[in-house]
Formats: sequence, structure tokens, C-alpha cells
Amino acid sequence: MVVLCELEWVLTSCYKTPRSEVLSSVHGLLVETPFVVEEAAVVRRALEQYQRGKGDLSDYLLGARCLDLGANTTFTFDQALGTDSDFTLL
Repeated sequence: MVVLCELEWVLTSCYKTPRSEVLSSVHGLLVETPFVVEEAAVVRRALEQYQRGKGDLSDYLLGARCLDLGANTTFTFDQALGTDSDFTLL
């Protein structure tokens, strides 16, 4: 998951890749061999949130992982996530 966070950062920051292409690229890694993605179900959940939300993929990966581990919420300072039910704005 750390690599996926870094991938998103490089694609958006360095290459100005549109959100839809980041989504497509990461989804492709889930289904293509020879790639094996850690916690694929968690990544899929994060991708669904990323597709409809305003946060970064790294935020949604963190939130999905926290929920998977049994947390009720993920606390954040990110205003973009303030309306997402899986996050609590501090």
C-alpha cells in the first residue's frame, strides 16, 4: 500500500496525471499479472472511495485499512474528507 501511495503522488505531482488515469492505473495493477497487491480488498474499497470522493488515494487507503482493522473512523485534518462518513475531521 505504501507503494500505491507513492505511485499516486508521483503521477499527480510530477506528471500531472488526471485522477481518472490514476484510478485506472491502480485498478490495472490489481488485475494484471505479475503484480500482487497487498490487501487487495482494502485497496478496492479505497479505489471506490477515491473514485467518488475528493481526498487523495493515500487518504482512502489509510481509511480503508483502519476500518479493516476494526476502527470506527479515521481522524483527519484534511477538509476534503470532512463529509466522508469513514473520516472524522479534527
